Amino acid sequence: ETFLTAAFQLFREKILDVELLSGHEGDAFAFTGDAGRDILSITSVHPIREEALKNLLQKAGEKWTLVEKLIASDQLKRTEYQGTTFYIRKFN
Repeated sequence: ETFLTAAFQLFREKILDVELLSGHEGDAFAFTGDAGRDILSITSVHPIREEALKNLLQKAGEKWTLVEKLIASDQLKRTEYQGTTFYIRKFN
């Protein structure tokens, strides 16, 4: 946390419009009606926890197979950090 705060302050001095996103992202994601597009939009900005992703799918009435299709099509990637599973947008 100390290193991130120091880096944030340094960037803020040079860039001015910078934001520090280090907390829990929550589960209140916007839903447009296209769950695949929503997932790719969210994960292009930051990783999403598996639990939050499951909640989004449930709200959208979608199945986990949508996530599997995004992974298979090389658009989404599963990763782990400190014992928590996250999904991130894969840029080619």
